[in-house]
Amino acid sequence: MSSVYATEPATSGRVIFETTHGPLEIQLWCNECPETTRFFLQLCIDGFFDDMLFHRIVPGFLIQTGAMRQSE
Repeated sequence: MSSVYATEPATSGRVIFETTHGPLEIQLWCNECPETTRFFLQLCIDGFFDDMLFHRIVPGFLIQTGAMRQSE
């Protein structure tokens, strides 16, 4: 049996959303997903997520937010 285990790569950045229920830390994998990270950070800088509601929460797994349609 192998003694080598797969581990998640170290994250290389983070964003903290301030919510009405306290801060929410999001870890970014800048090296593994550079284009997605840049796009997400630009949305943050542009204020896209300001006052946006979370529309799906699965504790310990995921949180979803964002425009439901492209026109929003």
